Amino acid sequence: MFDTDRLRTIPLADVLGRFGLTGVTEGRSVAYRSDQFAINVSGQRWHDHKAGIGGHGAIDLAVHLLGRSFKETCSWLSELPVTPPAQKPDAPRLSFAEQLDVYAKRDDDAWTAARAYLVTTRCLDASLVDSLYGTGDVYANDRGGIVFMQKSIHGHAIGASVRGVRSHFHQSLGSKLTAWFAIGDIRTEAKVAVVESPIDALSYRALHPDAAVASVGGNFVPHPLLVHLAGRKAEPIIALDNDPSGDDGARRAESIWNQFQTGRPISRMKPTLKDWNEDLRRVRAIRITV
Repeated sequence: MFDTDRLRTIPLADVLGRFGLTGVTEGRSVAYRSDQFAINVSGQRWHDHKAGIGGHGAIDLAVHLLGRSFKETCSWLSELPVTPPAQKPDAPRLSFAEQLDVYAKRDDDAWTAARAYLVTTRCLDASLVDSLYGTGDVYANDRGGIVFMQKSIHGHAIGASVRGVRSHFHQSLGSKLTAWFAIGDIRTEAKVAVVESPIDALSYRALHPDAAVASVGGNFVPHPLLVHLAGRKAEPIIALDNDPSGDDGARRAESIWNQFQTGRPISRMKPTLKDWNEDLRRVRAIRITV
């Protein structure tokens, strides 16, 4: 018999550490990222944004990571060396404005390097990048990163996505479920494509200017976005990455969409390579050499 009460209280960091995952603090949560997982941990609660599922405690997490039965997972956990959980009071949750001030403070002196990364390294349209910088939707922060503001359907900035210029660092602030980084107007344009990252949104728009684009920060298409698209009779295009994770996200989105019974199909569109920026860079490299 297993002491399941004890197993559930094993620190989640110990479980994730066995899979080679290292945490990065994001506000009150800790983020663990890999090609397969995008897990955020807050206390004993966790959520995998790539899979679109979450749970509470070490058993739930280990079942998800291992893909094994409850009994097999408990056996694996019972042999896991753990560290005693630290006792510390809960810190007050930062508001979105406070998160911006701490993690995404605007630094115009850093914009030259950030712009060069977007325009030169990522081959994005300079005019569009400059326009978004002018409206404050894209800017450089004082931590060596680029901030992409995420807005609600009504245009309110209630979230942000931060990525590093010289590293693979990613951070999400505020709301991911009800706010997105968008190119074009997702409220009025007939076609709306959903992609995984802000840079993919900029890349997709360059390749397919006939559609608005919304970045959802992963392979999980939020329910509120699908509800909005169903309500305004837009043509939704699920343009997630060309990999198993993107395919899984597309299937989940299609399952939700079919429940609306709109009579309109949802399209799955894949980049030729892994993501839309890879496609854009290949196209523009070909154009340059011709």
